[in-house]
Amino acid sequence: CEGYTKCKAPFRLIADPPTTKCKGTTKTSCNEATCCFKPTTCKGYVCLKTNSLKANASEIKCAGPEKKNCDETTCCFTPATCETYVACKAPLLLKAEPAKAKCEGTTNASCDEAACCNKPATCEGYKTCKAPFRLKSEPAKAYCAGLDKQSCNETTCCFKPATCYGYELCKPPFHLHPEPAKVYCQGASKSSCTASTCCAEYVNCSVYKCQAEGMQPKPNATKLPCHGPRSSCSDSKCCAVDEACYNQGAGLCNQEVDSAVCYERKNDAPDLCLKEEELKETKCDTKICGYQKKCKGNMPLAVCDEKMKPPSPALTWTKVASSENNTVQLDEAKFNSQFRKSAYHIILRVCPTCRSSHRRIYYKRLTNLTTFEPYKYMVCFWSSHNNRLGRDFNLYGSEEDALEGKNPWKSCNYDDTSVGFPRSCGPQSLEGGQWSTLAKHPECKEANALGEPASFYVLTKVEKFKLAIREDAKCKGFHKSSCKAEDCCKYIKIKEDIDEKPKKGRGDS
Repeated sequence: CEGYTKCKAPFRLIADPPTTKCKGTTKTSCNEATCCFKPTTCKGYVCLKTNSLKANASEIKCAGPEKKNCDETTCCFTPATCETYVACKAPLLLKAEPAKAKCEGTTNASCDEAACCNKPATCEGYKTCKAPFRLKSEPAKAYCAGLDKQSCNETTCCFKPATCYGYELCKPPFHLHPEPAKVYCQGASKSSCTASTCCAEYVNCSVYKCQAEGMQPKPNATKLPCHGPRSSCSDSKCCAVDEACYNQGAGLCNQEVDSAVCYERKNDAPDLCLKEEELKETKCDTKICGYQKKCKGNMPLAVCDEKMKPPSPALTWTKVASSENNTVQLDEAKFNSQFRKSAYHIILRVCPTCRSSHRRIYYKRLTNLTTFEPYKYMVCFWSSHNNRLGRDFNLYGSEEDALEGKNPWKSCNYDDTSVGFPRSCGPQSLEGGQWSTLAKHPECKEANALGEPASFYVLTKVEKFKLAIREDAKCKGFHKSSCKAEDCCKYIKIKEDIDEKPKKGRGDS
């Protein structure tokens, strides 16, 4: 086929015409079928990840009839990326990894919103609006600050509804709610407030039945407004103590009188005074008059628990090591013994010169409670051997968190020779320069104060409190409603100390 020139487009002369023979002995026996080939195109060619297929790939001819004859240079190009693109229009945001986002062409001018921008996450499905805030009425149209749901927050997704304060459209017998500033409307503007939300039908005390024993409706009940619906009425608004017995018995009770006076008292007193009681022949006492009830039997502990706040537990800490005031105090045996005998297995390090987050650190052991020896770990070499955060121990920033196991620290490192507790452990991330070393590594017997001066303590006693009814306490009146928590209840100490049997943790036999 050498010299053959009659290949018609898109056919081309074969790659090696001198070695390709025609059917006859003359050039006229050569034809397209023998001397020409139809080249394949770049359509379907798979470019490298960093490149893109040319837009007109179906029109670009490769060097041979098969896809293996196609190459990157012929079929592909290196596109521009969105790394410097700045034209995303709101609400669109630049893609999270713009350097990996490819444009249509080789120049930045070929980059556009379709290639470089994404819609941000919306508030649809957001569920953490805290009262009184509410989710916006069209959360699917409220865009967050980023591309994922984690970028959504109250500021973006929630609104504070308007209140009924200042609402003026209540019509009789309805009146504005007694606490309009605490009643929230449907939307953020006052126009969303309605009568059904902001108004209430006021009633007076004539519709209310006194609940407490020994209470009766006030004489002017029909003129006493409850300042709201029926549920807003109460004993305190509508009722008064039935003091007939109290008033008529004044001067008689707790006095010894003759039988004539007592019988006269019986005849004059209302039935309420003598209900379920026997009149004694020689003495009118508080029981007859219906005077003060005792707290015991009339004041439920549940009411005390609801009304009274318990005092915080009183903790006792025993010092076991110190490097403060230029004096090092070490006692390995005492340190380990106090810790193993403790029922709580909590160590406190106090460091006056440390940052505020590290001045008081509470180490709470979780495993091997009765066999672990903390002395060397604390004062000499903060090691990871059998001592991993979240597995073997937790760290806390307050007594309350340590006792209740709340808000443990999240970050710790270990194993720096001669660096004691807590190396760079921190509440959220590592924080260096807050450690204390009291003894020389590796024997940990000889004093060697490095880092920040500190003292170590073991929790040896906790005094907790429980509610109890005062044995001899009396209520202020003759009915149960006169019994008050502050008169009838008290907190008493529950002692828990070092003599208790130590608790076992994971790893204790």
